[in-house]
Amino acid sequence: MGPCAAQVGRVWVCVRVHAVSVCEGPGGACVCVLAGAAADVCDGAGRVCSVCVCVSACEQGGSPSGLRLTMHATWPAEFWTCSGVCLPKPLPINKTLFTTTGPHASALLCVLGTPFLLWLLAVWTPSLRACAVSNSGNSSSVSCHSLAEPPIHFPSDVDYMVLEFSNITELPADLLQGVPDLQELHLSSNGLRNLSAGFLLPVPGLQVLDLTGNALTSLPPSFFQASGALRTLVLKENFLEALPGLSSLRSLKHLDVSGNRLQRLPPGLLVNLTALQILDLSHNRLETLPPDLLQGPLHLERLHLEGNRLRALGEDLLAPQPRLHLLFLQNNSLSIVAAGAFRGLWELDMLDLSNNLLAGLPAGLWASVGQPTRAMKHGFDISGNPWLCDRGLDDLYRWVVANNDTMFSRKDTVCTGPDAVKGRLLLEVAASH
Repeated sequence: MGPCAAQVGRVWVCVRVHAVSVCEGPGGACVCVLAGAAADVCDGAGRVCSVCVCVSACEQGGSPSGLRLTMHATWPAEFWTCSGVCLPKPLPINKTLFTTTGPHASALLCVLGTPFLLWLLAVWTPSLRACAVSNSGNSSSVSCHSLAEPPIHFPSDVDYMVLEFSNITELPADLLQGVPDLQELHLSSNGLRNLSAGFLLPVPGLQVLDLTGNALTSLPPSFFQASGALRTLVLKENFLEALPGLSSLRSLKHLDVSGNRLQRLPPGLLVNLTALQILDLSHNRLETLPPDLLQGPLHLERLHLEGNRLRALGEDLLAPQPRLHLLFLQNNSLSIVAAGAFRGLWELDMLDLSNNLLAGLPAGLWASVGQPTRAMKHGFDISGNPWLCDRGLDDLYRWVVANNDTMFSRKDTVCTGPDAVKGRLLLEVAASH
């Protein structure tokens, strides 16, 4: 019965929508729209079907089978032939059985009767019939998944909108024109390639924007010019090589641009983002950071820089962040850390320097971090570095011993030299000193 025939007595029928073969791609799921029952979701078993319908062709007393449907210019779908087999006596809709034949077995639809055909046409029209709409008080929320194109109209009182996991590469420039009260917009995993400069202008009160997992290579420089209310901005897992202007985002608290192709950041990028608390720049291609990167934020608590190509950590980069709790620097190419790099980080609870190129660290680096001043709640990791365990590490030895109860990956934190201690655990060598 095809990729979604998961339940005995129900027929999963996939269609070809808007010339897109929706039953022959990798991954995904099929939605079952069963007359008189709530929608179900079944695993597509390695295939994707954006529109599937559970169909009954049997009426009271039985019905003929093998109805052929041809393409109509006004329909958003193509249909092929299938054959339906009716049982000899009436049964509930979920007991009807079908077999499929024809040249396009993965894209077959068997329906009988004009009323059902009209209903089916309405379902596939790009409107809110393909979305879940819920009302709460004076506002509505809309959630749409696995669409071939976005809906045309939305209720005017929508404040929460989800349009995800669809095969949509572009959105109309005026998509948000009729929803001025929108506060959250989730557009992840759609394959979006670009967005118009004025796309967000109709929604100045927007607080959350999620564009995770699209194909964006850039955004217009003034894209966020009217987004002063934005608090959470997620642009992760795209193909961005540069960021648009962010100076208008004075209310932003969470910025995630991880998993892109950023090689450099412009000076003053975050200068007006005084409310920023979480910054994620991980898994890009950054080799250096502008010295003034963190001069704007006043309340930064979490900083992700892991998975880049950073070679050095400068003296003043982190200095203006006394409230920083979590610092992730693992999986870079760090070989140099300035003596004052951690100066003033009195509230640091987690530090990850693992998998870098650190052979030594300067004296005085640890003065503000961990014991004896304050215990780190979440610990630290310095494993996977080529430590040269000589007298030059005396300051690190004292600090590791004082904080050994919060040390991660002890067995992977080893000395690569000198020969006398090569291969020994750094903690063991530190304790002997």
